Amino acid sequence: MPSAITGRQVLLLPPNLVGHLRLLLAHVAATASSAGHGSLALSCFSCSLALDAADGWLARRFNCSTSFGALYDVVIDNLTRAMLWSAAGGPWAGLPIALEGITLACTHAGGGAAWKSGGCFRDAPRWVQLVMGNGFRSPLGVLAIAGLSGCPLWLFARSCLRPGTWLTTPAWALVLVPGRLLAAAVECWVVQRRMQQLTQQDAAAHQRLKPS
Repeated sequence: MPSAITGRQVLLLPPNLVGHLRLLLAHVAATASSAGHGSLALSCFSCSLALDAADGWLARRFNCSTSFGALYDVVIDNLTRAMLWSAAGGPWAGLPIALEGITLACTHAGGGAAWKSGGCFRDAPRWVQLVMGNGFRSPLGVLAIAGLSGCPLWLFARSCLRPGTWLTTPAWALVLVPGRLLAAAVECWVVQRRMQQLTQQDAAAHQRLKPS
């Protein structure tokens, strides 16, 4: 990546262009879903989620990783999944949406652009490291990511496709539901760890302000 670029040029870097496309696909999917075109919506949602791997590869391939891109990527992930959860319906749909949003705030406050390897996972329990290690490139990491994106996609497919298709089969629940629960466990640990850090910082600041 060039040593000096403008903010507009950052927006036009290859991985961020993929992000713009993903955002457009999510918008088309949401519009199609509200208009009753479930199959088109499912295709656009699927493409948006599948392209998640492309922006990271492009950033590494062309050495153009940016703080904006790291945040933009996760925001688009969360937004796409939030649309899926909302479209799938159910009184519980707001829970994963809220948990992912709170986790995003905690990870980027604790680790910034390098949140996967940043301070928020320092001294994490072994089971968390097994999920997060090597950028989710582990059996538990793959299971968590499959549940994170696959579970809302599967539920949405069940809400808009006719029963009996391979995408709507209940057998997917055997993998996707445990994967999403594993991801939720990691998210809860991240939130708890950030709250612990904040309370410890507040306690230390209060101690410094006490008169000697």
